[in-house]
Amino acid sequence: MSLIYNSNGSLYQRTNLIAIIFSDVEAMLDKKEDLLKPIRENMKLLREGYEPIMDRDITVMAKRLAYEQVLDDTRTALIKLIDKENLVSTSNLMTVKATKWGNNDE
Repeated sequence: MSLIYNSNGSLYQRTNLIAIIFSDVEAMLDKKEDLLKPIRENMKLLREGYEPIMDRDITVMAKRLAYEQVLDDTRTALIKLIDKENLVSTSNLMTVKATKWGNNDE
C-alpha cells in the first residue's frame, strides 16, 4: 500500500495500484457485494475522472486535489475492509517480510 503514495508515482499509476488491490480483495470477498459496492463505485469514479493533464499541469490543481481525496478515501476503505475481514494474516505479513527484506544478498 505504501507504493501508492510514492512521491514519483503519477495519479494514473497510483490508481492502477488501488485497482489491483481492489481486484484481489474483490476475489477474496466474492459473496459480499454489500461490502464491495462502495469501493467499486469509487473505483469507477476514479477511472472515469482521471485525466492525464492532472499529472502534468498545476493549473488543474483543484481537480487533482479532488481526485486525490477520492483516491485517499478508496485506499482507506480498502485497508479497513482488509482488516475487518482478516484478509491478510500476521503469518502472511511475516512471509512477505522474510521474502522481501530477509535476503540482504540482493
